[in-house]
Amino acid sequence: FRRPLDAADICRSLLGKQPLLPVAHANLLIALVAAGAAHEARLAALAAEDACPQEAGVLLYAARAANAAGHPDDAIRMLEKAALADARSFPVRLLLAGLYATSKGMWQKCLAHGLVGAALKPEDPDINRIVGEAYLRLGEFGKGFPHYRHRLKSPRLFRPFERPFAHRTWDGAPLSGKLLVLPEYEQGVGFEILCATLIPQLEKRGISAV
Repeated sequence: FRRPLDAADICRSLLGKQPLLPVAHANLLIALVAAGAAHEARLAALAAEDACPQEAGVLLYAARAANAAGHPDDAIRMLEKAALADARSFPVRLLLAGLYATSKGMWQKCLAHGLVGAALKPEDPDINRIVGEAYLRLGEFGKGFPHYRHRLKSPRLFRPFERPFAHRTWDGAPLSGKLLVLPEYEQGVGFEILCATLIPQLEKRGISAV
């Protein structure tokens, strides 16, 4: 919306005539979030939840508005309803898994919704990152790292850190000679230092780390 508050007024006018109109609720929420009207957005989200409890799309917008207003518990409740209304909604699963991870630290629930999302969009880098982190947090490293490494395939996530040459990833197989150590430096200097601490172990195996 170019003028989100004007759009919000139009949506309110429509809801005054048709209080259960899903598209009016959805567009009101979009407009209020765009306008940065956090308190009003949360109130509109609660109203939309009451008016459209079976409309997964409306509940998704309501959850986004509630979360933007700083109420992740409201957002999670709305998203759980949305998941029941439409079990195959990828945006619902993505946001729900993310909120369970970032706002609650509930990794089992994060993983449950994340796996549903990953089944719907197996190549999506965002859902794979969330699933990977959930597995890692739960100590299932063999399952976690393949999902987490999926982000390296994403031009959107990894292009700023893409190297201007081709290289293979060492899988731990026996090596000899020289090995060029290239940490995935999008993690920052700390990750590079951590990688450097592994060089003595490589040298003990007869590998000259460069």
